[in-house]
Amino acid sequence: MPMTISLDRATSIALAALRIYAGLFWLEKGVRQKLFDPTWNGPNGDCASVIAGMTHAPPFFAAFLHAVVLPNIAFFSVAVEWGETLVGVSLFLGLISRIGAVGGMFLPLMYFLGNGAGSQDDAWFGMDAAAFMMTAIHAVLPTGTIFGLDGVFARRRVSL
Repeated sequence: MPMTISLDRATSIALAALRIYAGLFWLEKGVRQKLFDPTWNGPNGDCASVIAGMTHAPPFFAAFLHAVVLPNIAFFSVAVEWGETLVGVSLFLGLISRIGAVGGMFLPLMYFLGNGAGSQDDAWFGMDAAAFMMTAIHAVLPTGTIFGLDGVFARRRVSL
């Protein structure tokens, strides 16, 4: 049986606004910063430079980055740009938003690990942690049902 949460109107609107903002955040990162950037992909692209510069990663993650990610950077650079873009579309439209939010939690977790998993001074309060928390709310709460396509499809399913 699905969990139902009753929220007042102001809270519902605030959560929907946060979901839409989170969607725009991920769209900006995926589309403008990566899809529209011709220097992002390729063995000498920005993605490869970012991965190679992750020198503070924990040993297990650094090994993964150098043994798996860098040799397959063409795949991973496309996966990152489309992952961020699809998370953005999901949250912005409120379409399968909980699944999108899980993807939106996975991405900054990987960035957090690559950047040293809290070993740097501002890591616990940096952009990766903020993006994780902002997106995690939508994995826990059904924010896609508020001004989103998840709500449209849920109402349609009930009326059938």
